[in-house]
Amino acid sequence: MCQKSLFVVPNHLTEQWASEFLRLYPSANILVTTKKDFETHNRKKFCARIATGDYDAIIMGHSQFERIPISRERQERLLYEQIDEITEGIAEVQASGGERFTVKQLERTRKSLEARLEKLQAEGRKDDVVTFEQLGVDRLFVDEAHNYKNLFLYTKMRNVAGLSTSDAQKSSDMFAKCRYMDEITGNRGVIFATGTPVSNSMTELYTMQRYLQYERLQELNMTHFDCWASRFGETVTALELAPEGTGYRARTRFSKFFNLPELMNLFKEVADIKTADQLNLPTPEVEYHNVVAQPPNISRKWSRPFRSAHRWYTAEPLIRPRTICSKLPRMAASWGWTRGSSTRCCRMNLAQRSISVWRTSCRSGGMAKLTS
Repeated sequence: MCQKSLFVVPNHLTEQWASEFLRLYPSANILVTTKKDFETHNRKKFCARIATGDYDAIIMGHSQFERIPISRERQERLLYEQIDEITEGIAEVQASGGERFTVKQLERTRKSLEARLEKLQAEGRKDDVVTFEQLGVDRLFVDEAHNYKNLFLYTKMRNVAGLSTSDAQKSSDMFAKCRYMDEITGNRGVIFATGTPVSNSMTELYTMQRYLQYERLQELNMTHFDCWASRFGETVTALELAPEGTGYRARTRFSKFFNLPELMNLFKEVADIKTADQLNLPTPEVEYHNVVAQPPNISRKWSRPFRSAHRWYTAEPLIRPRTICSKLPRMAASWGWTRGSSTRCCRMNLAQRSISVWRTSCRSGGMAKLTS
């Protein structure tokens, strides 16, 4: 049983959630937030209402939830844990004779975390701020939880597609609050609701497990992503269409699960999974048609210089191929070719001239400078 529940929902659904909640529980005492409640001069007063009031449910939007800070001590403790985890990873890579590039990446991440820690410690303490721990919430419901899938992730894998290592502040904030809820409720205080726990990357399943069963991962020694991936993930190398559209290339992706029964048994300890067949929802009939759209002749003419340049620098070793490859798409974007451009002929000549300069410069081991 819980005494005070907090429902975190998309911003545009707070009123709908409130009406549905009262329809199911007419006598419930609920508090629904509005945009004015979390303005600068109202935020402290509203958080004090949550902390001192006896509510059955508090309903607020995602952006409003993110404005409630976690305590400074807890933020420092989580940063120290992350720094220690990366330090252990660096030691493991060095002991196993790993690549220097991987060590540099981990060291760069550690320095950024240390900078965040120093910035946090340098900030003045604000005694008048009501923190998340002081709200008295003992149950956290999160709707559309996949919005928090970009949680920090550290890995020693290199040149593997399908690994999302981006970090969002709102995800780190959610992770800290979930850890707090687990501490006060015995790992029973967080409920996520989402229709897409895994959408674009296999790391999202690992992220969901970190939110909902972090201590269970600690028991199995799988808090680090590489340990989890070595048991349940597999990298697959296959041919795929090259970005310039003129051929194929080999690409390694983290795109296949193995030990799937064990993984699902572990995930189902915290997940109640319902498929479309089980829900039996009414859906309209859909007719699918594959339509192949051919590019116009003028688009082929514009892209021909880039295709020829891309074949050249992928066929021969260069001093800095990554830099050159990344500049070609930006060239086309910065010149802004359009069908109705009156200067497209000038831009076309500029493209051919600059690619010719790049070829000559790269063959001599240097870098070209483009001026227009």
